Amino acid sequence: MSLFNPTLLRVGLAGRLGGLRQTVTARVVLSTVVKGDTYYWNEYYLADEDGAETVLVFEEDHAGYVWRWFKDYVPLRPPAAAWAASRRLGERIDLTGEDMRVTLISQSLVRLVEGRAPAGVELNDLANYFNAEKSGRMLVVSWTGEEVDCYLGEVLSAGQVAQAFGLSSLRVRNPATASATNDWNGGASPSDFWNWVVALGAFALVGLVIAAVVLQEDRIE
Repeated sequence: MSLFNPTLLRVGLAGRLGGLRQTVTARVVLSTVVKGDTYYWNEYYLADEDGAETVLVFEEDHAGYVWRWFKDYVPLRPPAAAWAASRRLGERIDLTGEDMRVTLISQSLVRLVEGRAPAGVELNDLANYFNAEKSGRMLVVSWTGEEVDCYLGEVLSAGQVAQAFGLSSLRVRNPATASATNDWNGGASPSDFWNWVVALGAFALVGLVIAAVVLQEDRIE
């Protein structure tokens, strides 16, 4: 994955999620480096009819692709930046009323901003963060300087997201074959076109072979 939009969600698209009308106001691409490898993920910021903001995150994991819907979360005892920075991988923490395990500690870098991102989200922003997980729920604790933000997310299926925004599917787009202008609308991609060309060529070749055989038989008769 890179800066290319890998889904059919786009800025301005509206739907219903969580019982409220939601509009995609921004797409932000972030990256992190883990064991020398750079990973990218997309964050689609949503604003509901009451003005509240949430974010749909689309990322690749060991099982393929996953969608998570995050909302701002304020713990009963908000953590300090020094506490967050002292967490260790595999450690158990309790900020949500349940025991969660720290699964990743890293830094995120904002690589791309499309649309109207929330205040404080700007190109080339660098932030520290850690993820803690349990039973499909993920807590993200992010801090820059002394400011600490927490986000609590749940896993959504691709079907749930597609249905919410009235899309027939959310199939991943291949940047090697789709338009560089990100205007593919879910119809036939360039690769689909060439597949048809190859198929038609194969049918034409078979037809020519059959015709040659028939002509040869006529000559023999």
